Amino acid sequence: MNLLRFSALLFIIIKCMTTAASTSEKDKNFILQRVKEIERTPNYLNNPNLVKELGVLYYYLATEEEVYLEPSKKCFERLKVLQPAWLAVSEAYLATLTALRAKYTLWPIDKLSYANTALVQLDKCVRKSPTNIEILYLRAVLCHNLPIFFNRKSTAIQDCKNICKYMKQSKSLYPVDFIQDVIRFLKSTNYLSPYEIQLLES
Repeated sequence: MNLLRFSALLFIIIKCMTTAASTSEKDKNFILQRVKEIERTPNYLNNPNLVKELGVLYYYLATEEEVYLEPSKKCFERLKVLQPAWLAVSEAYLATLTALRAKYTLWPIDKLSYANTALVQLDKCVRKSPTNIEILYLRAVLCHNLPIFFNRKSTAIQDCKNICKYMKQSKSLYPVDFIQDVIRFLKSTNYLSPYEIQLLES
């Protein structure tokens, strides 16, 4: 495969990956409105929950516009300091932002480098928090959409099965729309058995 074809392929894959990661195609106006609400909240930068929510909202926006990459990154870097217990989650989102950079760079080698760096970072996050469905979801989405030569399809399959395994004990920790998006993604992969899907929805 020549360099030009490789670049085109990786661009398409990263575009698919970021589309899948845009939770339930959230309406941009709704997101921007929520961003404004958070930023009008007194001392929001000292509130870990609001900083995380803002970082995730900017992440959604960054899947379509490069300008939001840096604001999202700043939120998760701040969250690492504000809430050390969420370190693995913060680093997982930072890894996905690294993967997103592949969408916006023109050079094939840089695209490949960003994708590989993101995978290494996400692998570390999963090792730190192997039962965290948010981290597993972020890695599953990336690995599911990567070209076959990355050899990460088995990772995606195992992450999806582990999400199913840990979903029941984790549901109450996340907003309903996030859980719905995770379930929607898992169903779309065809990695789960009918029994696993039943467990997922119970």
